[in-house]
Amino acid sequence: MERVKIVCEGLTDWQTRIAAARFDLVSAYIRDKARARRKNGCGVVKSCREFVEAYNADVILKELHAALGDVSWKTLEKWHLLLERNGFDMACLAPLHGQHRKGISKLTTTEMESLLRFALHPNRLRISQITRFAKKTLLSEGIESPASEATMRRALLTWRDRNYDRWVFFREGEKALADKVLPYIERDDTRLEVGDVLVADGHKLNFQVINPYTGKPGRATLLMFFDWASRYPAGWHIMFSENIQCVHAALRRAILALGKIPRAVLLDNGKAFKAKLFHHADLEQAGIQGLYARLGIQAHFAFPYNAKAKPVERFFGTFNELERMLPSYTGQSIEDKPAWMMRNEKLHGRMHDARVPELAEADAIIEKWCHGEYARRPHRGISGRTPESIWTAGKGPGIEEEGLRFLMMTQLIKKVGRNGVTLFGVNFYDEALYGYREQVLVRLDYHNMDRVFVYTADDSQLLCAAKAVKGMHPLAKLSGDPLDRETLREELKTQKRLKKSTEKEVREMAARIAPWSVSQRREEIEVPMTPAQIADIEAQAAATEVIHLDVEEKRPTIWGSEFEKFDYLITMSINGGALSDEEKDFLLTHKDIAPVRSIRAASSEWQQALAGMESAATQGGKDNEIRRV
Repeated sequence: MERVKIVCEGLTDWQTRIAAARFDLVSAYIRDKARARRKNGCGVVKSCREFVEAYNADVILKELHAALGDVSWKTLEKWHLLLERNGFDMACLAPLHGQHRKGISKLTTTEMESLLRFALHPNRLRISQITRFAKKTLLSEGIESPASEATMRRALLTWRDRNYDRWVFFREGEKALADKVLPYIERDDTRLEVGDVLVADGHKLNFQVINPYTGKPGRATLLMFFDWASRYPAGWHIMFSENIQCVHAALRRAILALGKIPRAVLLDNGKAFKAKLFHHADLEQAGIQGLYARLGIQAHFAFPYNAKAKPVERFFGTFNELERMLPSYTGQSIEDKPAWMMRNEKLHGRMHDARVPELAEADAIIEKWCHGEYARRPHRGISGRTPESIWTAGKGPGIEEEGLRFLMMTQLIKKVGRNGVTLFGVNFYDEALYGYREQVLVRLDYHNMDRVFVYTADDSQLLCAAKAVKGMHPLAKLSGDPLDRETLREELKTQKRLKKSTEKEVREMAARIAPWSVSQRREEIEVPMTPAQIADIEAQAAATEVIHLDVEEKRPTIWGSEFEKFDYLITMSINGGALSDEEKDFLLTHKDIAPVRSIRAASSEWQQALAGMESAATQGGKDNEIRRV
């Protein structure tokens, strides 16, 4: 036996409530008629009228009367007849006014397009302006507009709620689409351990510090490395000048405090971050990835304008507590400036304590607050535990400062040959260099010459980690759970797919209803050359005389280090280049350079070149002795 459906499909909640109340009222009416018929068949009509009068007077069935109001006995008879014809399904008693136009707007297509033309403008007009301008435009063009402004407003709001991605993209742009519409990736921070990920970001200090270069007060920038798992400020650097080395200095300090090498660092590469720190630098082209890879640290760059990916942003909000306690506090914004900085506040200016901390003093104040007040405070993001407790339990055993020399790696510009790049007579090769003949930027550590990092000459792309031809085991790349990587990949694909879908729809709509966003482009027409023109060009090319010029390579006059000069001169000597006496003396004097002993021993050409120089120097000394005699 099938169950009776209480809530009918296609009915709203209020329709279901009204239908159920009417069903209960009709049932009570039928029962009253049945009692009257059993007592006295002639008094049924009188009994029905008395029932209706008692109901309308709110004497009986008060709850039903509050929901339905007054009814007549004829209405009750009509409802009774509907129930009998529909198998006593209460859905037949539901109010149906407006159902034939459910979900259909009364606006014409022309009215809706006129509304969208104003609503989707990037100037973000108010709803009241949009409806008024749309109505006025249609009337001025002689187009009929039967809908009222209230109806147009409701229709526009309905369109906005059903097409919120296009609404936001048109009016506010791509960043707002990412912040308000695109689904975000949920992260489980509890799966991280101390030192897994260090998050870096910059913060313009809201108090003045004495600039050590000028001796004047100013607002410095705090570059912070923040441990994601424990919410602990691991290391920082206060900077006044724009220098990529400040990132390395802050990371060095964080690693020393952590006591072990972090698995990954997360850097912000958005314009806002670069504007705060490095106005003319791109961190993805600053060699950071290859530089940190020497110690097995993965360098990741957060998407621009994606503050959700950097938990350190929340820390800077709490950090403002310390800033407000300092005498040189300047405020978070113009509206937040203290009274002593306001115009014409002379009394506050005289009362203000004008002490401005030195750079070392400011660093000590920050360290005391971060490792004291903040670190010992319960944090909601880590289940009420303190950052200090988690940080202390997960710290490493310690690391020697000499192990961080890789942060000072040397950079050389080299030409790629058949066997890769040549350094100190040894070839470093990787399959990524096959067929590549442009100059490259090589990053190397003289304390570890097993491999070098090869970038494009403009430092925009890592080509490979080239290994010495003698071979070695490469460093293992860190990776997490394969399932986690696949999940993240799918999430990023979903975001990109949704974004592309929105952009496609925006372009289609812009061509139809937003002429202010469609740029007119002219198609270039290619005119083919005639046979006579081609023959004339070939004749001129055949008659052209080719002149070969031998251009002598200009030697550099400034060297980055003695190793770089030694490498250049020994390579030139092996290739048959002429060296001056001063250059030969330099090679003989620096032949015992410690970092290149293993390379020198492995290169017979290197030994032969130096032996020839020593022989020539000895013979030259004998000739000079004979001349003196």
